[in-house]
Amino acid sequence: MASEKKFLVATLFEYETQKVIAISSYKIGLIYRSIQLLIVTYVVGWVMLREKGYQSFDHVVSGVTTKLKGLEYTNYSNIPSIGDRIWDVADWAIPPQMNSAFFVTTNVVITKNQTHSTCEEDKDNKWHASCKSDADCEKGHVHLLGWGVRTGRCINSTREPNLTVCEIYGWCPTEQDKLPLGKDE
Repeated sequence: MASEKKFLVATLFEYETQKVIAISSYKIGLIYRSIQLLIVTYVVGWVMLREKGYQSFDHVVSGVTTKLKGLEYTNYSNIPSIGDRIWDVADWAIPPQMNSAFFVTTNVVITKNQTHSTCEEDKDNKWHASCKSDADCEKGHVHLLGWGVRTGRCINSTREPNLTVCEIYGWCPTEQDKLPLGKDE
């Protein structure tokens, strides 16, 4: 135990220096100064004067992430698709999606009363959501362009008559791509 303590104290309070030796040799001195002169000539002559390295620039690659706090209340009672609404950080904050770009939220798609439940797949996804029978809706299948996990049932669409679509489990009702205030607002 005592030897370990001595080693620790010796290691903590130890200081090392390099030994400097002056060599009096014309040949070694000439080689040393010639190498220094070559390096300085390269930096000044080639990098600075010829290539103008001091003027070079690089393109900036960046991303901006905003940090928001608090809530916002909007009252659009005259527009039934929006109504009164509380907006929080999850509604406003969007992560950067491209380098060297800045994103500002100017419009939003609102789907009221969404919950985790079963509902019809989006009718706009006809090529992958339409079905003729339950056999067309493979249970547990998640389509790349779909809105949820298929339940295995083929049901009538409530959004478009004469159309049957696969039932899904996910955020229901599925999003309808209608801008709440229109295109120009």
